[in-house]
Amino acid sequence: MPQRSSAPGSLPSIQLAGALVLCLALLLGTEAQSRETGARSLDGRTFHGEIRDEKGIVRYKDVLTFKDGQFQSEKCREFGFGDSPYWTRVEQGVVHFLVESANPSTGEMVFKGEVRGDQVEWKGAWTKKRWYWTLSRDVSFTGTQRK
Repeated sequence: MPQRSSAPGSLPSIQLAGALVLCLALLLGTEAQSRETGARSLDGRTFHGEIRDEKGIVRYKDVLTFKDGQFQSEKCREFGFGDSPYWTRVEQGVVHFLVESANPSTGEMVFKGEVRGDQVEWKGAWTKKRWYWTLSRDVSFTGTQRK
């Protein structure tokens, strides 16, 4: 009875590597499709609410706008952040969204949120890298759609 070789480069290990690459490609393709499923599904919506710090203290009132595939926060604009693209996926009627925004002088913001009906919530992180330390703040937002 012939022995099966499991040495690197042998047929079974090449088949296993190929299967892993195929699975990875399918998973990445599924993620890309799920992000596009709700593409622009928030366009035309505006939410009014409050930004809270990591202790839950209200720091600012804000207005969020989704338009032409872009996310805008009036308060973030005051700090030098412009309109940024957003990505969505819809699961069981809930729109999940992701926004990444950067400004060379004020840092980076990442928002991950959900819209349920006319309510929105997001959690975000602001990071400013400096050559000698990195500043980081966690923030959150809750708001209601205004028509």
